[in-house]
Amino acid sequence: MARPRRWLAAAVLFSLWAAGWCAATLEPAVLSRWAGPPSASVAAAPPGDPPRPPAPTRELPPSPWRGLWRFLTGGFLAGLLWSTIFGYPLYGHWLSEGFPLGLLDITVAATAVYGGYVAVQRWWEQRAAIGRPTPRFNRPAQNPVPLEVEKTAQAGVERLAAQDPQFTLESFGHLVRNLIYEVHDAWNHQDLSPLHGKLSDNLLGFLEMGLKILALRREISRLEDLSLKRLALVQAEAEPGRQTVTVWVEGQVLDYVLQSQTYKLLAGSMSYPAELRESWLFERPDPASPWLLQDIQDF
Repeated sequence: MARPRRWLAAAVLFSLWAAGWCAATLEPAVLSRWAGPPSASVAAAPPGDPPRPPAPTRELPPSPWRGLWRFLTGGFLAGLLWSTIFGYPLYGHWLSEGFPLGLLDITVAATAVYGGYVAVQRWWEQRAAIGRPTPRFNRPAQNPVPLEVEKTAQAGVERLAAQDPQFTLESFGHLVRNLIYEVHDAWNHQDLSPLHGKLSDNLLGFLEMGLKILALRREISRLEDLSLKRLALVQAEAEPGRQTVTVWVEGQVLDYVLQSQTYKLLAGSMSYPAELRESWLFERPDPASPWLLQDIQDF
């Protein structure tokens, strides 16, 4: 009668193990569906009123210990099942002499390894999060800076307007301001794909090379909180097959470099803005073609 009792105990233990596994595995939403809808959602609406939408259900956040409890429950019940069927020792190794190791020993060792792994992973995530700056990037000003025209460029602007009646300082200034913010935003996100068709191939390749060098050095370059102070059109040329416009960009920006893993400040300042003084060269072959940013130089 010992063997039937063992099989009966094994069946009971297997049922307990399956119940514990299912309880740890099922999502709260599934259990709530089995429990049935709340009483408020089944109440009929008064005649003539539109049907009421179902009340939103509050989803419970997943417990971080669900995996651990599932592991312990499965390991312990599986150990009982194994010990009952095959007679494998269940007692702890420290209570006996010599081998073989008991299943409780294996469960305790595996639990210790798993707990150590979770602790190290959380410590590494907390360490990596220390000092991580909050991305602010750039927010366009509510009052955009107007595009000024220097006296040296007045004649060239008139020639451009004569060749292209749709060319106006207002529309060109809007294009320049938007492109300035787009270039800085693409650089901060380390994704230059939105700039295709707006920058020349040479300039785009130069910026991509800069991002690759930063990635090899494990560094992050940020240009945040851009504040434009002045936009000045200083040179304009309208020649057959080539039109160029040079714009001076002046303002302030937070310019700094971080270490990509520890977020340690390597260069620049995250509090004090740096002066921005750049010369942007735009070019197009004819009035029917879009303007392309050819070059960016400091002055």
